[in-house]
Amino acid sequence: MGILNTTRNPFSKYSAEEELAFIDDIFYVPQYYGELKDLLSEGNSRFIIGQRGQGKSMLIHKLFQDLSKNHTLALLITRYDGIPLENNENHLLCRILQSLVMGAAKQLYLHPEKRKFLDKAQRNKFALYIEFFYDEHCSGQFIEGAKEIHQIKSANRWKRFYNRRVVGVLNQLINGTLAVSTDWIRRSIGLDSATTEVAVRDYMKEIPEGKIRSVGLNEMATWDRAKLLSMLNFLVECCHSIGYGSVVVLFDKIDEFPEVSGDIESVTAFTQEILRDTDLLLSNKIAIVFSLWSEIKRSLNREGVRFDKFREIDIRWSEADMTPMMDRRLLHFSADKAQPVKLATLIPAESDRKECVRLSEKSPRSLIRLLGTISGEMPSVPETYSFFSKDAISKGMVEYCKNFDYESLNPAKLGSRDDLINWINRILRIKLADFTIEEVRRTFAIPTSTASKHIETLVKLGLVKDSLIEQNGNPVYSVIDSRIQFMIARGVVALDE
Repeated sequence: MGILNTTRNPFSKYSAEEELAFIDDIFYVPQYYGELKDLLSEGNSRFIIGQRGQGKSMLIHKLFQDLSKNHTLALLITRYDGIPLENNENHLLCRILQSLVMGAAKQLYLHPEKRKFLDKAQRNKFALYIEFFYDEHCSGQFIEGAKEIHQIKSANRWKRFYNRRVVGVLNQLINGTLAVSTDWIRRSIGLDSATTEVAVRDYMKEIPEGKIRSVGLNEMATWDRAKLLSMLNFLVECCHSIGYGSVVVLFDKIDEFPEVSGDIESVTAFTQEILRDTDLLLSNKIAIVFSLWSEIKRSLNREGVRFDKFREIDIRWSEADMTPMMDRRLLHFSADKAQPVKLATLIPAESDRKECVRLSEKSPRSLIRLLGTISGEMPSVPETYSFFSKDAISKGMVEYCKNFDYESLNPAKLGSRDDLINWINRILRIKLADFTIEEVRRTFAIPTSTASKHIETLVKLGLVKDSLIEQNGNPVYSVIDSRIQFMIARGVVALDE
């Protein structure tokens, strides 16, 4: 069962990571994109701010791809394991250094002719940095790139030279019989291990002695910050020497990894030090991009993060963007590109399309989930269809609203997920999208003081707001989320009914 004129289900994948193979086909270019890309290429750091599901990761991955094609060394950081939740600025800086070393090493591997643009001192020092900042994950990415190049070069006119130099080692790596090492990485980019000796002697005078082969992240973080920044500047200079006009570091999912659990206070503590470092972020040698949940901005502002200095990019979409954005996605999945499937094809009634866009709260991910839910409500006979039935649209909207992950949008930690669901169910039992304290009191047969506390909690949870109007002298409170409003209008009195 499926939609006519499609190659596969357009609504089965929700995350940017699952769609990297066809990101160019489905990416809807926002108005600010060209200017943002140019600013990053010129060394200007930026904050990307948005609600969950609005496409921050998709934007980051698209920037990574496009910047990499434009004489820019783009680095994507999504791993934060081993980094403490507080007092971690040096740890994050060292993670940048790890990624930068392996990113530059990979480019030297892909383009060995660029080694000649590094002088002897640069080659010696760079070889040493491979030792210092070796990271198993980063080196693993290096090897994956090497395997790809191995497959390409095995079939071209450089085969004989290439095979004579490194293919034996690569074959062992591919077969899993040899672990990647700093020696192998250095040799594969033409930096013999003997070249590090002078650099080692010089640097060991300035850096506390210890094992030279890979320095742990925690140990690196104890080094003098000025020395770390000097290392960063040196690596950026190396990148310029081998032909890169700029270096851009993209941080994604920094507020989503398990240790912070989406808690605003934890995310603020984790990010505030590096986000307050204006010397690093205002440096024109390297551009740093942070993708952040919009709910965290106020908390970071209180901690002294200067959003005004970096002109954050607010990626909220307008309702007018949602239909062409979905049509671009549907074009990719259409078998006949000349007459592709469109949102108006699937949902012929304009009123239903508008309601779908409203229920998505201008989130591409939510709109995809909603359309997937509607598709799942279609009858199994006939096996294919060209549009959604009115019944499927109606049922799909209700099911989508009842099963939506409200917790993912809620930053306040006032209890468990079950507590949040219970509070939404309380709103549904009131059966009104706009209500007063008196109506809450009557619904639950509770004292006025208790009803007031209920509303205080609903406001803290971001579920209702004071509408600034009164009814018979009593303030009126309004439900914020369009999905909860919709369920009230449809007579839903509990999410699990």
